[in-house]
Amino acid sequence: MNQKDEQIKQILQDVFLNWDIIEENEDTGEVIRSPKTRKQVEESEKLLNKAKSLNPDDEKLRARLTVLLNAVNFQKKRLYVGKNWVRFGLIAYALILYIIPFFVKPDVSMRSPQDWYKKEIGSAYQKVHYYEKEISNVKRGYRKYSKFSEKEKLDKITELQGKLEPLSKKYNEMTNLTDKEIEELSIEVNKSRKLPQLIVGLVFLMTGLLYKKAHMVPTYLFEKRNERKPVAGLLKNFFYGLYYKMNDILINNQPVGWDVETTFRSGRTENSFVLNPVIAVGLAFKIGIPVSVVAYIFVLSPIIVLNAFLRNYVFYK
Repeated sequence: MNQKDEQIKQILQDVFLNWDIIEENEDTGEVIRSPKTRKQVEESEKLLNKAKSLNPDDEKLRARLTVLLNAVNFQKKRLYVGKNWVRFGLIAYALILYIIPFFVKPDVSMRSPQDWYKKEIGSAYQKVHYYEKEISNVKRGYRKYSKFSEKEKLDKITELQGKLEPLSKKYNEMTNLTDKEIEELSIEVNKSRKLPQLIVGLVFLMTGLLYKKAHMVPTYLFEKRNERKPVAGLLKNFFYGLYYKMNDILINNQPVGWDVETTFRSGRTENSFVLNPVIAVGLAFKIGIPVSVVAYIFVLSPIIVLNAFLRNYVFYK
């Protein structure tokens, strides 16, 4: 074996010995190893590519190099571990609730400019009325202002008037709007409200589109996490068991209701059936828990997907 092949042989030996032992046959002494960490995979790939570039002459070395490269490539291969119902649900959620309405129909609250105007001017009036009432209460020393000194009252009135003046100005301006001005203003407000709607929709759409990519896990990382599955499985079984047990207690083991006989002073009796209120609580629990879990997944999905991407592509080991 020439010097070049000796160098390649040493590289292959170093790479193999750096891997974790998967199986060892005590009778034959045969040892099976595999890279199990990001560092092992990256360092092994670098060294094996170096050995490959040296182009070994020995046939056995070439075969051995191929075997080790295949082992590294297998461990680098990514597996999808996400849930397709979440992936496609996010895309549908974004399209149905945010993006399609943005293009095909106006905001329901903005459908009638006059309805919008009534709502806005009513809100403005309530705010103005609140601050006017508070100023009156301060001047009279009413309730929480009863222990205020004269200076504290003056300071509080100044503060409240500072908040009241712009609101009063806005309210007065709104009371003098013509029908055409109301319509134009409602259109502008509608446009300003639609942009955040589109941004939120795009965030959830991109979350759904990137969901699969974020949940692609390298084989070695998948195997490592599988080793921790028994503990996760115990927790999962505990919560599932608790959920079904509560269903039994609140629904399955409960009577639907009771036959009640009421006797009046006149001696007349009346039979009626009273539903068991515990069952209503049980149904709320049975439906509410799954709905809450799904809502949690959808609302926090951008954070969940970002966390999955960081775990599987940036901070994994």
